[in-house]
Amino acid sequence: IAELGAGLLGDKMWNEHHAWPMYSKFFDNKGALPHHIHQMEEHARRVGMESKPETYYFPRQLNNYGADAPYTYFGLEPGTTKDQVRHCLEIWNQGDNHITDLSKAYRLELGTGWYVPAGTLHAPGSLCTYEPQWASDVFAMFQSLVNEVPIGWDLLVKNVPPEFEHDLDYIISMLDWDVNVNPNFKRDQFRAPKPVKPLAEMASEGYIENWIAYGNPYFAAKELTVLPGRSVAIRDAGPYGLIMLQ
Repeated sequence: IAELGAGLLGDKMWNEHHAWPMYSKFFDNKGALPHHIHQMEEHARRVGMESKPETYYFPRQLNNYGADAPYTYFGLEPGTTKDQVRHCLEIWNQGDNHITDLSKAYRLELGTGWYVPAGTLHAPGSLCTYEPQWASDVFAMFQSLVNEVPIGWDLLVKNVPPEFEHDLDYIISMLDWDVNVNPNFKRDQFRAPKPVKPLAEMASEGYIENWIAYGNPYFAAKELTVLPGRSVAIRDAGPYGLIMLQ
């Protein structure tokens, strides 16, 4: 089994700081993570960083059980208002600020994934996750309590200019509102695997290959399975990194 993360050439891929700024990782947390965002380009640049779109994929080979929270909160319920989010920030120091009450949890499906644009609230679940992403550590935690552990205000404003650290309007402006309240969020962001060619044709040649991260201008990834007892030659049109699982 191999998974390939491929960077795509484009205007964002080259700047004065570095080239090809994408990478992939696996994360395997046992419990839920806080509802948070990665800032959009406008807000990230104000603190000398880049935005961080990312994708998720849940490999069958690495998930023998779901752990404590095999679901992810994404975005906000359609109809949520900015005043409701503002209230969650106002009660930050009163325990659970109930930001996930405004969101929707999706049960995670093995062999599928999601695309998470910058500015999208998300609280990743507990499946082992392959994550191609933009190479940036910019983030803002919007949940004040997770797994009974308090989250400090400093993790909400870690990448916020000092003059805006208590400006709730600015903090809320970091959300891509249209994406977060999109009534068709799953239709637009869920990523089912897409065969690169007809399945029967690939099987006859000794392999199965699916796109697992796609539909964004930053990066892509495929999963390649070489069938038992077969040898194949796979040629791609662009540079890539390969992770061999088995």
